[in-house]
Amino acid sequence: MSAKRSRKTPVPLGLIWWRGMKRHPLNVAMGEEVHAQRLWRGWALDDLHAATGIAKSHLCDLERGAHTFSIDIILALETVFKMVVNGLLTLARRRLRRKPPGRNPTGS
Repeated sequence: MSAKRSRKTPVPLGLIWWRGMKRHPLNVAMGEEVHAQRLWRGWALDDLHAATGIAKSHLCDLERGAHTFSIDIILALETVFKMVVNGLLTLARRRLRRKPPGRNPTGS
């Protein structure tokens, strides 16, 4: 005998508010924060590439918010920037709170 399956709960609509955007706002904010941290230190993409081992083209795409940040990349960047764990995400979330909702400053 098989156990009775419980009814599925309905999927709440409207919770994924970024669905219509090209890029997730948190990816854009994290990219802006990486860019700001890099410029604040006076580093070029070559310097960040040498320190992290992440390809320059991928770093450029991350700074534009075109790619999703993986855990490995976040930890590598936080290590190079001498941040605490979760520091990059915290700064990116603060950056998001300062922007008006639904706005994407990169124009995409």
